[in-house]
Amino acid sequence: MVQPVPAQDLLRRLLEAPEGGGLSAQLLREAELFFSSFGDAPRARWMQCERNGYGAGTQAADLHEVLGLDAPPELITAVLDSRRQYGRLLVGDVPRRWPHFFVESVDELSGWAQRIGSAVSSTITVQLEVPEGEAAPVALTFDSDVFQRVLARIALELGVALRQAGGDA
Repeated sequence: MVQPVPAQDLLRRLLEAPEGGGLSAQLLREAELFFSSFGDAPRARWMQCERNGYGAGTQAADLHEVLGLDAPPELITAVLDSRRQYGRLLVGDVPRRWPHFFVESVDELSGWAQRIGSAVSSTITVQLEVPEGEAAPVALTFDSDVFQRVLARIALELGVALRQAGGDA
């Protein structure tokens, strides 16, 4: 059996690069093994989702199904705080805020953050896949640092979870 990497080592690597830069598929896989070794199946599933993405049709309301019915409320809140961002759309001449749950893998988000990092514009438009018949916008405008904010929040929430689990180890 593979021994899990200690929480302190995972934390150190996570914090070496600021604002979510320490996140990677490899780190998330090791964190998944760490949480699994403590029997924390919801947090292990969380790491799988962060590594692989949540699936194109996943909505914030689906998190109990995705992470498991045994997922604690604070884990659901952490994922929502990380991945739900509010974009802007125009309805007539009135700007409205609309929530969007980013489902992409951490590596995809990181790639977009790097590509947009040198953008001249302060906003980006994200095209959304909207199921037929659903009343939702097909595009939202976000501040250009939206992907970096998502990554930084995922790193923050993972850091909290590792600190809590590391204290129990």
